[in-house]
Amino acid sequence: MKIREIERKCNVLWRTVRKAVDSVWPEPRKQLSPRPTALDPYKPFIDEMLRTDLDAPRKQRQTITRIFHRLRPML
Repeated sequence: MKIREIERKCNVLWRTVRKAVDSVWPEPRKQLSPRPTALDPYKPFIDEMLRTDLDAPRKQRQTITRIFHRLRPML
């Protein structure tokens, strides 16, 4: 196949195709460091709510909307 065909088929740049053709083994991918999410500070609070819900009757358990409304004043 021509480089242009591979480029279009795999939806990559010609430089990427050229690197792949020139090398026997692909370059290892960089490992990204885990980034903190905006939810991280609130995870313990959410986990605690869900743990207490394990003992509650089915109709009285927290929904995602209810959890959101309880977290809203903290934001």
